[in-house]
Amino acid sequence: MSDTPDDIRGPARRKWLFGAAIATLAACAWVAWQPDESTEPARRPTTGRAASGTTAARPAALPSPEPAVWPEPPSSTAHGTWPEPTAEGLVAWEPPAPPAPPAAPAPLKAAAPNEPAPVPPAPPFPYTLIGQIDDGVRMALLAGPRRSIGVKANDLIDTQWRVDQVDAEGLTLTWLPSGEKKTIAFTTP
Repeated sequence: MSDTPDDIRGPARRKWLFGAAIATLAACAWVAWQPDESTEPARRPTTGRAASGTTAARPAALPSPEPAVWPEPPSSTAHGTWPEPTAEGLVAWEPPAPPAPPAAPAPLKAAAPNEPAPVPPAPPFPYTLIGQIDDGVRMALLAGPRRSIGVKANDLIDTQWRVDQVDAEGLTLTWLPSGEKKTIAFTTP
């Protein structure tokens, strides 16, 4: 180990680091205690005489803040008066009238006590007939939006359709709520 001034190790190095930390803290404290330039006007030390032999000029006093004075509205003699609003002008500024309520639908004919309520028509069948299988019992293959199924006679589809018959020409169905029958034919290519 050489004892040159460039080689700072051990206790000497700690002294240098401790001194640098103290100097940094002192500089930070000094800056923190200085007045903020934006809140206080800058002041120069004056000794009465400047270096050139003349008296130093004092800075002009800052004007005190006074509330803003707004001008008065124009008088009727200087610029004329506003005309009185007309009925058409007043109507133009009113909001538009709300739209008329929609007409009520025609009332449904009430069923007589001895008449049955009308039954709505059957909706379109939600499946497409895509094929058939004949393994002793003829089955139709159906494809729907969520699933594909195989059905035979007397099967229920979605608890609303009953398969009445599956034959070589197609499928015969009954919509259970109304008893309406539908036939779906096989398509030939």
